Amino acid sequence: MRRIGCFLSSILITLLLITGCFVEPSAGFNDSRSDVMNEIKIALDVAGIPYTAANDGTIFYHSKYKEEIELIRDKVEEELSGGVLQKISGDISSSILVDELTSRNIKFHVEDHDSEQWVRWHPQNEEQKEEIHLAVVERTFKIKRNEY
Repeated sequence: MRRIGCFLSSILITLLLITGCFVEPSAGFNDSRSDVMNEIKIALDVAGIPYTAANDGTIFYHSKYKEEIELIRDKVEEELSGGVLQKISGDISSSILVDELTSRNIKFHVEDHDSEQWVRWHPQNEEQKEEIHLAVVERTFKIKRNEY
C-alpha cells in the first residue's frame, strides 16, 4: 500500500510539473498597421523571444518577456517614423538611393503614402545623411552625363 501511495504521489508531482510548464501567463497586442506587426515579428525572431501569432495578427507572448517586447515595439515604432523620408519618383536617383543604403547596410523601409512610394531611412548622424545624398547626386549626374 505504501508503494502505491508513493507511486501515485510521484505521478501527481510529475503531472503538476508538466502542467506547470504548459500553463503560462500570457499577454498580447495587435496593431492595425501590418508593416509594424511584420517588423515586430522579425525583431522577436531575431531576439529569440517566443511568441504566437493569431489569425487576426495578434501576437501573444509570455508575460516574463513584457519589458523586452515593449522595448522592441518602441524601437520598431521609432524606425518606422522619423528619420529621412524621400519620395521614390521612379527616376534613376531613387534606385541609386536604395542601392547606396543597401550597400552600406543601412536599414530602410519603402512606404506608401497617398498612392506614392517613399523610402524611410535613419542615418547615424547628419554627416552620414549628407554623404549618402552627395553619393546619390554624383552617381545620378554621372549616369545622366553619359546618356547625352
